[in-house]
Amino acid sequence: MPDPKYIPPRDGQCLIEKLIPDDILSYIFRLGAEAQVHDDEWFIEEDDGDEAFEDVDTEEEPEAVEDEDEAQGNLFQEYDATDPNENNSIWTLPFQVRVARVCRRWRQTSLNLPLLWTCITFYEQPPFEDSRLWIERSKDCPLDLTINIPAYPKTEDDSDAVDEYSPDPRKEGLQRLRQILDVASPHVGRWKTFDLSVTTWEQMNCALTRLESIGKAPMLQQLSLYCDEDTGYERFFPQGFKAPKVIFDGNLPKLEHLGLWSVHFDWNILIPRPVPSPSNETLMGQEITTTNLTEIELAFHALDVRPTFQQFSDIVQRSPRLQALKLTCSGPWFPPEHTSRDKIVLPALDTLVLGNQDEPYAIKLIKAFYMPKLTSLSLDLADSSFSNFARCLVAPIEAPSSITPVVEAVENLSLNAAEPEAGNAKPPSLLTNLTFLKLSGFMCEDACARLIYENATRVSRLCLNMKFLPDPFLLLLISNRANSWQDMTPEMLLNISNDARASPLLLPDLQFLTIGGVDGDALVALVAARKAARIPLKELNVGHLSNVKPEDREYIRQNVDDTQYVFLSDDEILADEEDEDDEDDEEDGEEAVDGGDEPNEAAT
Repeated sequence: MPDPKYIPPRDGQCLIEKLIPDDILSYIFRLGAEAQVHDDEWFIEEDDGDEAFEDVDTEEEPEAVEDEDEAQGNLFQEYDATDPNENNSIWTLPFQVRVARVCRRWRQTSLNLPLLWTCITFYEQPPFEDSRLWIERSKDCPLDLTINIPAYPKTEDDSDAVDEYSPDPRKEGLQRLRQILDVASPHVGRWKTFDLSVTTWEQMNCALTRLESIGKAPMLQQLSLYCDEDTGYERFFPQGFKAPKVIFDGNLPKLEHLGLWSVHFDWNILIPRPVPSPSNETLMGQEITTTNLTEIELAFHALDVRPTFQQFSDIVQRSPRLQALKLTCSGPWFPPEHTSRDKIVLPALDTLVLGNQDEPYAIKLIKAFYMPKLTSLSLDLADSSFSNFARCLVAPIEAPSSITPVVEAVENLSLNAAEPEAGNAKPPSLLTNLTFLKLSGFMCEDACARLIYENATRVSRLCLNMKFLPDPFLLLLISNRANSWQDMTPEMLLNISNDARASPLLLPDLQFLTIGGVDGDALVALVAARKAARIPLKELNVGHLSNVKPEDREYIRQNVDDTQYVFLSDDEILADEEDEDDEDDEEDGEEAVDGGDEPNEAAT
């Protein structure tokens, strides 16, 4: 019997398609739409370019296309590379639109699934008819809105000058934002995600002003506001936009994820308001209220617009289920009278990310937070020495002298710190319970690397960017006796296996390593040492710019279960470009990539 997929349809219907029940077909469509959300190559593109079928709500059967090549070509539309408002790339139609064009049954099935049409990106040109149509098809389902106002390209002379007769790109971006908000604002009651990225603070101020008058957002779970404009470090500018705004009437009852880059508003709206209650769980006669926040990311805030220590403490301590806190050149403003005794209790926090902080401020943060459940730590700090900060990380955890009623009222949350391992009398430190450690930038004394590794004994996942780290962070993974590359004599390298057996290596639980800024010789020594010590690496992700010779690549492939050559970050690429021998490094890196696996994004 021939394969069914090669049997031509009878009576205009395919046998396989006919056998698929409607509920299964709907489930398949939902899976396709969910997968599309995580693929940056999908965009909402105008879908009226197909001469065979326009994507409008109609009961008419779509006409058949005689030329199969023409039908395939209509599914993909190429943007005009000469148009300054368009990217030089192939844009494909969204999954939802493609399945709606297959046949009448698929179209009706997709149109009867409002969940397929809830991700609105406003990528098309005004008046945003496609986005309006998607919002209409979503019916009453919660909406995920993504708005991106990109930086427009400069003129040919690479200056900011705008031609006298051409429209001002900044005004065009501002006008586009206003038109998008006009479309989205009437549906604020259905917003589930609001993700806004703009180029200037004039645009962000326009958005905040609209959000100030838009009313409540009772279903909003994720709020992300990003602005690319530098607003200063000590004092915020432009001063005309400094005054904080009360957005969404200060009512965000379901907010779970908050991300703010160079954007501030009235921080008090994140503090739940106490209400009278006869409940026993009261604070000064008021009901203890908490937020649903599980993740907070604050980045690049000038000192004079940051939340005060008290505001920040109230926000996070009234978010007892907060799991991730990310602070990049931002955080609470510490008053002069602040002491290390003032503790912020974070009972559920398991992920902490610190970036672009100076050492005194970073030490204040670590001493102010009580994080007994911390398992993931990421550091990308300034270029200065952080040796005192490293010693602070390995110091015993100081428990708070008292617990606030807000924390006490939350059930099923333990405040006990990690217990030391059996046979280890050392009191637990901030690093004791870590299983994930990422060091993208952390300059310190060489001895501090050993201190950190000796205290982070449970780490199984490690990410290192050696361009911005002292050598011992790599050397101590190879030999417990090496503190510098001078210690790695040819004899030691030849006897790396015996040395690993004689002196136990640090980080015995390490299984997954992502590393950049190293050469093939160091990677081979690392793999050999961990294997000889019977604690081999299971997964190794190497920065694609690392100089790895073909024979080194082959050795690593044979001795590590999973090896990938990945793009780590812009910082690694920038560092390689600034090297004196950057051309040679790039050529070697490209040869290495071409000789093996394709580079992938590191999932760190």
